[in-house]
Amino acid sequence: MEKKQEQTMRYDDREMSLLKNTFAENEALLKAIRKSMLQMDVDSNEKGLLQIISKNEALSTLVRKAFLPELDGDAPLHQIIDLWMTVEIKDKDPYMVKLIAQSREKLIKYLDQEIKVLSGSKRGTLKFVDLIKLGKKTDDEIFVDLTVRNTILAHIELQLNQFKMLSGMREETVEETITRLRSNSSK
Repeated sequence: MEKKQEQTMRYDDREMSLLKNTFAENEALLKAIRKSMLQMDVDSNEKGLLQIISKNEALSTLVRKAFLPELDGDAPLHQIIDLWMTVEIKDKDPYMVKLIAQSREKLIKYLDQEIKVLSGSKRGTLKFVDLIKLGKKTDDEIFVDLTVRNTILAHIELQLNQFKMLSGMREETVEETITRLRSNSSK
């Protein structure tokens, strides 16, 4: 009996296949996801592209896993992540940590809301454009909202870039990868 290869990436073979089949050379879909998640107007063609996600539960789950990762004890070593562990608090005073934590909490709520929209739900109350409206906000609220806004932009771009990169990877077995890397290192 053939021994099953140990998973070494956050995404298993089924998810990688779904990524490749959905996002390879499909920049229009990636841009439509970005527009939707930033609450920008999407045209009818983009709405049609986005239905791919809302009509495919496995794809919807994969999008959630990428944009809003949760701790998974069965993940391969060095592949466990959630959005709380990337919060930089070293050398910060407790008051700043509180504001940064409030920012992260709001970011997570926003991402959850927008992933639900991609999956076919109605949009919630958090509005992207409101994050930079100063109005009568306190200094703390301005800090939290601006931090959330900028993190949303960076996070969405990072995840979409990862989809693009992963969907373009060539398929090879672990043994083929080792052979290829060895041959490349001997050149």
